[in-house]
Amino acid sequence: LEPFLPIYQRGILYGDASIREVAAAGLGELMNITSNKFLAGPFIIKVTGPLLRIVGDRNPSAVKIAIIKTLGLILLKGGPALRAFVPQFQTTFLKA
Repeated sequence: LEPFLPIYQRGILYGDASIREVAAAGLGELMNITSNKFLAGPFIIKVTGPLLRIVGDRNPSAVKIAIIKTLGLILLKGGPALRAFVPQFQTTFLKA
């Protein structure tokens, strides 16, 4: 998983709208096929931060949908490891 993370993070943080959408969807797919035991600890936190940061920006609806779907999947798989992000998740999902 580590080799893919910089690619997706760069696409999410610095890409245009279409690249952000593809990067968020790709990251979600990566989360979907990865076992929960490999997502524990610092990896899940490295993935969550950029997504929460970018979801508040002005993006087309397709980008926001891809980001929110991925955040929902991360929340399901991350569980207690994401306790520090609870306020950001609440704000994000209430605005969506």
